[in-house]
Amino acid sequence: MKVFVKVVLPCAIALVLGAEFCRVASSYDWGFSNEGLLKANADDLSATRVSAHLEAPIPAGTNVLLCGSFQLAWNEACSLVGEDLHFVSEPEIVPLLNKKRFRKEHLDKASYVAIADFVGNDVHSQIRKRLGRKFGRAATPTLIPSKSLSPRSQDIVAYAYLSKDLEFETPFERLDAPLRFGEAEVSCFGFE
Repeated sequence: MKVFVKVVLPCAIALVLGAEFCRVASSYDWGFSNEGLLKANADDLSATRVSAHLEAPIPAGTNVLLCGSFQLAWNEACSLVGEDLHFVSEPEIVPLLNKKRFRKEHLDKASYVAIADFVGNDVHSQIRKRLGRKFGRAATPTLIPSKSLSPRSQDIVAYAYLSKDLEFETPFERLDAPLRFGEAEVSCFGFE
């Protein structure tokens, strides 16, 4: 018997670039839609860390979840501008993301949508259309940056959505106790 696990990782970065300022927004509540989203603040997950890159340390007793969709969105933004992204006050994560160690070539084309474009090219509609064409009703357009976050036509929005069925040859046990994810209790599997 084979076990299938559904993994869905929507992620977006809104890059608001202009002569007078530069800002990067990630999954902040004020900047993104939350249609159908089971939310938890990653800071509240005591034994779990979420990383946008592959070089995150894994301390003993800790889980690290790779948010590969963030890297895909970053890569698309780099492709749009034709070079690596840099900022005046550059966070430590920027050089790690610019290594582009996780790329869409590591995935099958049916499992993701990744796009970066200018607001003036109606990127918000492009995101919804690509999600609809690829996933139909199976994907809700989660974490699409709000148009108010990037109001100018020269602003850049980068978005990636990853949905993958993972197949495990050895079945896991369905655990009786749910996993707490923020305020929600989620059915889980593993080994006791």
